[in-house]
Amino acid sequence: MKKLTLCMVTLFVVMVAASAYALPLWDGGGFTYDGRDYTVWERVGAADTYYDDDYFGWTGGDYTGYYLGTIEGNTEPDGLWDAITYYYYERWTEDIALSASYKVENGTGKDGPLNVVANDPYSGTWAMDDLLLLGFYAVKGADEFALYYVDPAEQEGIWTTRHLLTGGATVPGISHFSAVPTTQARVPEPAALIWLGFGLLGLAGASKPFLKK
Repeated sequence: MKKLTLCMVTLFVVMVAASAYALPLWDGGGFTYDGRDYTVWERVGAADTYYDDDYFGWTGGDYTGYYLGTIEGNTEPDGLWDAITYYYYERWTEDIALSASYKVENGTGKDGPLNVVANDPYSGTWAMDDLLLLGFYAVKGADEFALYYVDPAEQEGIWTTRHLLTGGATVPGISHFSAVPTTQARVPEPAALIWLGFGLLGLAGASKPFLKK
């Protein structure tokens, strides 16, 4: 009986620990990385439709990717990189290649390969040039930023400030949009294009006898 009770208690502890680990970056808690402390909020609403345990994040129809959490502070110079590094390297064991970050002020503009357009102060679109695919991005407003992870990485998407709040508990307009590409888009190799051309010519030739009939 004692062994059974011990097993049940152990199982309960493991389940609680697992459920805590599955949460996004802790609501009202936070993390410390490279000597800097960050407070993190989970600003989830009715429009966030699905929580994915594998990504520790939510999906919704008004943004691209997985919403990971809202972090107090600025996205520069260290906040965004600390959040990404903590989220990815500390919680997962896979490797990811992070390149330089890009930033567009006020929700509309261009910085290197990053293009951002604001439909209004609270929503808009983003796109990457130069065949770069965006993996992480942050939407900054008031004194915090919402962090998102796009997997598989995409070349364009949409953003929202809905996961942000000001001190007066209102959703702020965007201050700036930051993007961190993680990979390049796949481009067909020249040899593949040549073989594709031969295939199309072959199909065209094969169809001629049937067309004459």
